[in-house]
Amino acid sequence: MPHVMRLLLALALAGCASDSADSCPMTVEKYCDGKTRNCPPTLSDAQKVASWNCGNGNGGLVTLTSCGDVHIASIAFIDAGEDFYYDANGQLFRVEEFVNTTQHCAAGAGEALECNDPNPITICTP
Repeated sequence: MPHVMRLLLALALAGCASDSADSCPMTVEKYCDGKTRNCPPTLSDAQKVASWNCGNGNGGLVTLTSCGDVHIASIAFIDAGEDFYYDANGQLFRVEEFVNTTQHCAAGAGEALECNDPNPITICTP
């Protein structure tokens, strides 16, 4: 059984179609196309304050958490935000959007993670 689960996860990360409720409506490239901030394509970019709309009163709190080989950059506003998922190679592979307590996949592949990193890093504050 564990081999089947690894295969399903590998297929999901490879971007294969899925019938699950966790499927994403578009690719990461299409989602980020034209955005100049708040959609860093690599983990290295996500770690830079300049990649986020920070410090001007319009930005949100940006934190970085690590969950094994996956890193999640989260930008949170009062009642909405986004989670950007980066793989072990530092490439953006999934974007989650949330409003209030409702969260859904906006772009990419793979699965959402509950990450309980005890030491998140603050990239910038509003």
